[in-house]
Amino acid sequence: MIIKEINIKNFRSHKNTSISFNKGITTIIGENGSGKSSIFEAMNYALYTKTNIKKEELIKRGTNHFLIELTFEIGGDEYKVVRRRGKGGNVDKLYKNGNPNTENSSEVNNRIKELYEYAKEYKLRE
Repeated sequence: MIIKEINIKNFRSHKNTSISFNKGITTIIGENGSGKSSIFEAMNYALYTKTNIKKEELIKRGTNHFLIELTFEIGGDEYKVVRRRGKGGNVDKLYKNGNPNTENSSEVNNRIKELYEYAKEYKLRE
């Protein structure tokens, strides 16, 4: 799995953050409390929706929802997972090469698990 981009809105300390990742090793640096760990928490939430933190604590203060969009590549295909939580309801979507692939939380979670297993196999074959 190659992480290509993440867009984070109203998640923890991030109001509107977009990061594109180049191939290779990426380093994220910054002052304590600047949101470095929150970037990884957002990636984790996008992929697995598992956290020990209450949803209300993930939503940036003064806002009523958060949105995470994570784009990654596996086996030459590009996927984008979208997770939104808060007032107005939840959104869980997975796109494959720009086309809707699945559109509810459990289906997205199951599909990402399948993709992860495929990525392990794909890596072994390279």
